[in-house]
Amino acid sequence: MLVGISLAGGVNSPIEVYADDQEEYIYATLSPVTPIQYESFSSEQALRDRAWKLDGRYGGQCVTFVNTFLGTQWTEEFHGYAGSIKPNIDYPKVGYAVLFNNHAAVIVDIQGSDLVLAESNYEGHETVSVGRIVSISDPSLRGYYSFEKYYIIALSNEYSVDTQKALWVSYCESKFWRFADNPSSTALGTMQHLNSLWPSRLRYLGLDPSLDILSPHDNALVGMMLVAKDGWRHWEQCL
Repeated sequence: MLVGISLAGGVNSPIEVYADDQEEYIYATLSPVTPIQYESFSSEQALRDRAWKLDGRYGGQCVTFVNTFLGTQWTEEFHGYAGSIKPNIDYPKVGYAVLFNNHAAVIVDIQGSDLVLAESNYEGHETVSVGRIVSISDPSLRGYYSFEKYYIIALSNEYSVDTQKALWVSYCESKFWRFADNPSSTALGTMQHLNSLWPSRLRYLGLDPSLDILSPHDNALVGMMLVAKDGWRHWEQCL
């Protein structure tokens, strides 16, 4: 028999539903009034700053939070139960997801052999928490997930580009990392497009001018479309 509902955490917090014959709480979720939104990150520090701004906000289930925070809702592999998602890379980077036995989180910092996480629903409450530290040798840690690598594979297949060559070139350019930059140029992102050439490449390919060079999806999309149209001439230094 229902005897109480608590909204102590506010409208963006889980509802606590409890019964007089049960000791445990049952958590349901209200649709948040102000759900978190994706914002582009220009650097590792920008990602950390964004995460801390969300600390304590409604984040939903752990996988939902990772996708929303990183702006990767359209992936086919990273959805559903966290424990069933397969790692696709064997080293951590800031901005990668880390996969545990039954949980997923975002790496916001790496301190020696420790990972600093942003996550939601870690303790059964669908709120964002930032700053938990885990060792890379934690026995519950199954591996890591790079959305940068995922998009290279998915979009190379979509545009009939040699996937193995695309993986080699993107590893050569950025090691599958959105925050890779070139100290001697304005090259950015997974495929290291020159920032100065980005607008003209979007026009050349007939793409939306609002596409974001810092988005792993958009960066890979422009790369694979250029290769499909022009071959590998823009990345000859990696071949």
